[in-house]
Amino acid sequence: MSDARHWVRVRRSARFEVDRQARRDTQPWLDWLQAMRASVVLRLLRLAETPIAWWSALIILCLVLVVPLAVVDVPPLLDYPNHLARTYVLAHGQQDAHLSQMYAPHWTIIPNLALDLILPPLLLVMPVHTAGRILLAIALVLPVIGSVLYSQAIFMRRSYWSLAVCLVACNGLFLLGFINFQLAVGLALASAAAWLRSRETRPGAAVGLGMICAVLLFFSHLMGLLFFLILLISHEIERVWDGYQQGDAMIVVIVRRAVWLLPVVVLPAALYAASTFADRAVDINWEIWPGKLVRMAMPLINYNLSLDIVTVGFLGAFLLTCARLQLIVVPLGPAVALAVIVVLSTVSPFGFKGTGYLDARFAIMFGFLIFAAILPVRVPKIGALLVGVVIVALFGFRTAETAAIWYAHNRDLDQLRGAISIVEPGSRVLLAAVSMDEAIPAQRDFLRRQLFSDGSRLDSHTAALLLIERHAFWPFLFANQEQQPIKLRSPYLEIVKRTVGIPNIRLLSAPRPESSDVTKFPLQGQWSCCYDYVLLLQAAARPDFHHDNLELLYKSDYASLFRIKHHVLTPE
Repeated sequence: MSDARHWVRVRRSARFEVDRQARRDTQPWLDWLQAMRASVVLRLLRLAETPIAWWSALIILCLVLVVPLAVVDVPPLLDYPNHLARTYVLAHGQQDAHLSQMYAPHWTIIPNLALDLILPPLLLVMPVHTAGRILLAIALVLPVIGSVLYSQAIFMRRSYWSLAVCLVACNGLFLLGFINFQLAVGLALASAAAWLRSRETRPGAAVGLGMICAVLLFFSHLMGLLFFLILLISHEIERVWDGYQQGDAMIVVIVRRAVWLLPVVVLPAALYAASTFADRAVDINWEIWPGKLVRMAMPLINYNLSLDIVTVGFLGAFLLTCARLQLIVVPLGPAVALAVIVVLSTVSPFGFKGTGYLDARFAIMFGFLIFAAILPVRVPKIGALLVGVVIVALFGFRTAETAAIWYAHNRDLDQLRGAISIVEPGSRVLLAAVSMDEAIPAQRDFLRRQLFSDGSRLDSHTAALLLIERHAFWPFLFANQEQQPIKLRSPYLEIVKRTVGIPNIRLLSAPRPESSDVTKFPLQGQWSCCYDYVLLLQAAARPDFHHDNLELLYKSDYASLFRIKHHVLTPE
């Protein structure tokens, strides 16, 4: 027994000696690898501190941001095709024999005209879908540039944190096609940055530039103008407090600074009072809190809910950790702006005077200010590098997800164009769509391809291609005289008033009007009096659909076209 134990000890000792020798042999290599890793990290950190690295990062992020626009000619942004169709009519409608019978320009003092002012001139010199995507690229990049400029104006230094604003550039409202608003947010941030840089040294020039920017923002989007004024007033509050701290009389400082700010406020206020939008009846639409919580997340809502949650969780954890460790700087002015916007987002209704997602628009402003008005400081270099890597990875995954979904949308566009290619110019086309509860279970995943992570459908206005590419009448063009510089001619105006919403299969198939459905689809049971064709979207979700008064002309998964056999005249 003792001999056995002796041999066990000898074998263990020999094995340990071999291990020690192996470690001695490999230790130089391990030391070299650690030294190389430390050297690489040090070089990267030093390179990141150079201006060329910062500018390169900004350019690369902006280029990556617009990559999805290169994979599809009509991105699935909810309202975008509708806006594009209206600008097409403004550019070419009066020279077209069919469109001129449907629409007429109606220029007056109206806010929210960014697309209507910019796109029609572009459409005279380039193809419609090229011009549209150029403007979409500007709408994505301008808020990023505006946030960076605002951050530099506040902190007087370049910050990689401000570049992380790319995470919120392709936000939920952009996917809903609110392009005027997105452009106005970017312009508001850039204009506020200019105000901050020149207000103390050249107040006269600052006021003049502020008045010009206020007018531009009025005609771009009213919410952008409001954002601009919030940023300016919050800066003036900070300066008033600084003057008070230095011994100046509070009332004197307030009056002195208010006098300089007053022209910037009065001029757009006068334009609003003279606009037709001011005369619009005040209608307020409130929605319950679960929906409001979803809209509060609009800055980071995209197509993938899991990825959205990870992004929100990571940014929230990083900012809360920095706040707890006092590693964040927020000057008084931006802090006031953030607080005001949070309060407005909380108390605002969903809709006001026909403008929807009002509370979500304030949430988007807050999302951009998180990166423009806050500066993490004294973060360890290795920690900052890791945070940067995670943010870049999240941005890359989110952009790749968007590009993949937009690329898949090409198939839908091909099928839609195949269906509408049969439609003659000047025809009247009623749009219908299969709703989720009407779809057969096997096809519900097909419908979900057109949803983004909060469940909103993003393809409802794709049929605007009927107007752009076939010069046919489509009843859902945004043509409200109080909000758009275009109006409908008779009898198309009367048809639109009687159509109201996009019918589903049930509303389309009902033989006679139902009192409970009048507000949804007044033409229920009578639509054959006003239209020549019916275009059914998401047709594969109900392959069994049949109507006695419809002749199938084209069938595909995404869109099917039917000709109306018999036109029945009904009283108005």
